[in-house]
Amino acid sequence: MHHYNRNMDLTNQLNELFNEWNEKFYKKDTLYKDGVINEVNYKQAKQKILFIAKEPNGKNHKENIDRDFRTEWNTTEPSYIFAKRISEWAYGILNNFPVFNEASNKLRALQDIAFMNIKKSAGIGTVEDYVIISALERELDYIKKEIEIIAPDIIILSTGFIKKIREKLFDNAEWKSSGYGVDYSIHESCTIIDFYHPSSRIVAAASYSLLQNVFKSMHENIKVSQR
Repeated sequence: MHHYNRNMDLTNQLNELFNEWNEKFYKKDTLYKDGVINEVNYKQAKQKILFIAKEPNGKNHKENIDRDFRTEWNTTEPSYIFAKRISEWAYGILNNFPVFNEASNKLRALQDIAFMNIKKSAGIGTVEDYVIISALERELDYIKKEIEIIAPDIIILSTGFIKKIREKLFDNAEWKSSGYGVDYSIHESCTIIDFYHPSSRIVAAASYSLLQNVFKSMHENIKVSQR
């Protein structure tokens, strides 16, 4: 694999990676680019958050002809639930979880984060686990390289609790229960939370409150372990 120039900005490092990735696995320019949505905002954020999902939903991106989440989330306010949930969760994490009404419809929060799909070509909204696991196994070096370039402080793994995904992505990570049916791990100085998929049929305010409780429980557990 190509050696990436650490002196380059994150966007250019990612573009080089995507070009090589597309050439090796996707060929006909079907790869959807993702990564750091807005580099200036991401670098200024109090915490660098990466959301990891399964694959693009082709139905959501008909107007996104360049197949790039960075362009789309920087220039439009997406109306689909997937993006709304991510923006609410991101706003909560970055602002110490104010009441949900303050976080809802804050789609600008998408510009403060990084986001990536495991499988880079579009699906139709539902996907069998084995399809994502197969892409993960095949493209693991590139997926791990993308995470390395993004270098997040927090990862929200929103892949629907597929344990094989977290085991492959974060080998040797030790997982702990938050007490709320959600596991987390402090792995190589990054906090990873194995959370719901953003399109899950959970009431928006409920998933926001759940994530808030997970963070609260996690921080309390860390304080206890440091005593």
